[in-house]
Amino acid sequence: MTYQAKRRIIRIIIFVLFFLLPFIAINDKPIVRFDFHELSIFILGTQLSASHIFPLLLLCLAGLFFFIMVTQLFGRIWCGWLCPQTLLLGLSNDLVGARFARPIKIGVNLLISTAFAAGLLLYTMPPADFVARLMAGDLLILCVLALVIFLDLQFIGRRFCKTICPYANFQSVMYDVYTVRIGMLPDKADECTHCNACVNSCPTGIDIREGLNNKCVACAACVDTCADVGASCLGYFPQAKFKLNKAVSLVLALAFLITGLLMLSNIGGITATLSGNQELTLTSSYADTVVLQLEGINESYTLEKGESVIVPLPTRDIITLHIYQGRKEDTQEISLHDLQLERL
Repeated sequence: MTYQAKRRIIRIIIFVLFFLLPFIAINDKPIVRFDFHELSIFILGTQLSASHIFPLLLLCLAGLFFFIMVTQLFGRIWCGWLCPQTLLLGLSNDLVGARFARPIKIGVNLLISTAFAAGLLLYTMPPADFVARLMAGDLLILCVLALVIFLDLQFIGRRFCKTICPYANFQSVMYDVYTVRIGMLPDKADECTHCNACVNSCPTGIDIREGLNNKCVACAACVDTCADVGASCLGYFPQAKFKLNKAVSLVLALAFLITGLLMLSNIGGITATLSGNQELTLTSSYADTVVLQLEGINESYTLEKGESVIVPLPTRDIITLHIYQGRKEDTQEISLHDLQLERL
């Protein structure tokens, strides 16, 4: 199987997961969502507000050091196999390539851009809310986002990778002699026929035979082309070795990840459901006892983990909850509009 066939399989898997994840919930909460309406982030069913910035920072640091370790080991595997720019350009090439006229390519890129923009918006709001906005003709954000993606696909493409991509200019400082890269295989250098097939197939137009180049996105198109002409002089090398610098990055990534997940496990929240036309059921998932008070209602409620309380339905659309754990105070906002959509 060629590298391009393997990349195509990975591309399909990533796109399926990308469009599927917004519909997956844990304990009635999204597995991942950046909710700008409530100014919070959902990770694995846990809602993080501004007061939970520390565990979120730890998870970001864990991702950063893991990303550094992968780059130290496997070079620009992100660029060639996982980057959204690469995935979208690859999908466009799979559907259109050089087989169709320019108007057809423009139409296909518009469809891809619109679908990807819609997928991104699903990570910012409940799917039912997104559909309701579409039905109401609220398309401004979708159109603007789709236009930006379309302009990138149609007119920028790999120019972004070659010029302003920050990772492309930063990754060279993370390389060592054991980092996997694409180039002329040391034992095959004398077999090169100088047919330039590798140069002609390169999406960034470089000659990888001249050595490591920060414009190389590690897509392995040159490797497959070289094999097609019978030379097989190019490939991934050397064998990745786990040296001290990679071990340091891995230890830091695991330390931040474990600490962040432990902190997340102690974070709870209040789940709200409509239990009647004039009633609201509030359920606590906090590990400790909390005292709950609704803004505008003088009465307070004490809840243990898993306990629920039924309260009168406030008249305002945004319900503000004040949650007290000992001396710690937290605030959570609930949209009555979203609850009504979920009930439908």
